[in-house]
Amino acid sequence: MIRKLLLLSLVLLTAGFVQAQHIPASKPVLDTARSAPARESADGRVYELRTYFAAPGKLDDLHNRFKNHLLGFHEKYGITNLGYWVPVDNPKRMIVALVSYPSMAARERSWTQLSGDREWIQARRESEVNGRILDAVREEILTADAATDVTTLTPSESRGYEIRRFTAQSGQVEAVKARVREQLADEYGKSNATVRFFTPTGDGNRTATTLIALIVRPVTQADDAEMAIMLIGKTAGGLAVTKTPGEMVTTLKPTEYTPTK
Repeated sequence: MIRKLLLLSLVLLTAGFVQAQHIPASKPVLDTARSAPARESADGRVYELRTYFAAPGKLDDLHNRFKNHLLGFHEKYGITNLGYWVPVDNPKRMIVALVSYPSMAARERSWTQLSGDREWIQARRESEVNGRILDAVREEILTADAATDVTTLTPSESRGYEIRRFTAQSGQVEAVKARVREQLADEYGKSNATVRFFTPTGDGNRTATTLIALIVRPVTQADDAEMAIMLIGKTAGGLAVTKTPGEMVTTLKPTEYTPTK
């Protein structure tokens, strides 16, 4: 009897070990389930902010994967490329991408088709001939704000880019938006800076962030991130805005392959 129990335990342990081996060691750690529901944006589309973290020493290889392969496969399967940036200060080896889809169902379909594309699988393997180049991907499903103009994302030496994250008290999100617009108008003039607001939505919102602002503004002041943190982080008129550690203001510069349309 004891021998049978020991044998059964060994079989179970072996089965568990074999099952674990089927998990690819290089598979990125994702922040959100692909099935996260999303509210419809004003323009009817679903947006996604995707932050890629390159493996140590592999950021250039990851850039080459995007430039030479991935953006083309995105378009092939209906993933609209809106912008690709890197932080001005980039110790975490990040590439920040903004993409969109006609719907959440289309998003599911696009990534399923892409993951099974033989040409893409081959290109990915060839890009990793000298080792894994991607550590992780953070995915955030976003709903676009109806009250703002479409941000001009075309790269230019005269433009600076920012992503600002906010945590606002319940019912104060619109006040935060008004404060951001007012500050941008004061700093750069009403026509010299544009902002588009996004709300993290569905199960993908696993942080305290309640509002994301994508800002395009004159590059002459684009590196003044500390001043931006101080201005946005103030409490004014009962408006509570708190800093998300390390992510309150991210100053960005466009990659050479970001879309110019």
